[in-house]
Amino acid sequence: MPADEGVPQTPPLSEQFLSFVNSATAYINLTTLLGSSASSFQSDVANAFSNSSMLLGDGQDPTVIAGFDAIYNVSQRLLDSPLGHIEVLLSLMGKGQVVNIQVALQRPFR
Repeated sequence: MPADEGVPQTPPLSEQFLSFVNSATAYINLTTLLGSSASSFQSDVANAFSNSSMLLGDGQDPTVIAGFDAIYNVSQRLLDSPLGHIEVLLSLMGKGQVVNIQVALQRPFR
């Protein structure tokens, strides 16, 4: 009896599936991203707070506005932290033929 008889065989996997190990994620904090302009950005975000919930439009439920304001305040305080505010995703697909770069805001402000 052959040694591998009865052992399930793994089907061949696609290059895209196998390339997942060639992925990287980075989170960039505000001072790394903006350098000396970070404090100016923080001030702009703080100054924009009073008008930000008005951008939701008229007729919004007061609890929606209160929730928006609460999230805005917490997000604003996090700007001063070492947490990443921009997520950068890199992945290599196929035989090194395609490099995907995706960037996402973690805490967008209006």
